This record gives sequence, C-alpha cells and structure tokens, in this order.
Amino acid sequence: MDYRYTPEEEAFRQEFVSWIEKNLPKGYDPEKRDNFKTAEEHMAAYKAFQKSLFEGGYTAMHYPKEYGGQ
Repeated sequence: MDYRYTPEEEAFRQEFVSWIEKNLPKGYDPEKRDNFKTAEEHMAAYKAFQKSLFEGGYTAMHYPKEYGGQ
C-alpha cells in the first residue's frame, strides 16, 4: 500500500498550510497552553477563526460553494 500523498493531495495540503499560517489569530502560539488572557478573548478569537474557515471554504468542503463548501 502506498501512503504517499498524490500530487493533488499534496497541492491541497500545501494550500491549506499556507492558508492556516495567514489566518491563525494574531498572537496565537500552538506551543502555548494559554494564548488568551480571558475566556472572552478565547471565544472571540475562536468565533473569528471559525468564520474565516467558513469564508475560506474549509468548514464543509463537500457542500456546494454557495453554502460554504469548495
């Protein structure tokens, strides 16, 4: 069995990694446990990130484009 990415999968992986690097909340560090001072800041950043995932077409990718998919 070949577990390597196909060229299409690798292109998508690179595209998504690039998108993540540009769209993570400002100041977010995946190595830190507490990136936000308050629960409210955390929730606001989470909601904003979810919205950007939706706008980027990464939340329900199998849905039609007009409903947030790709």
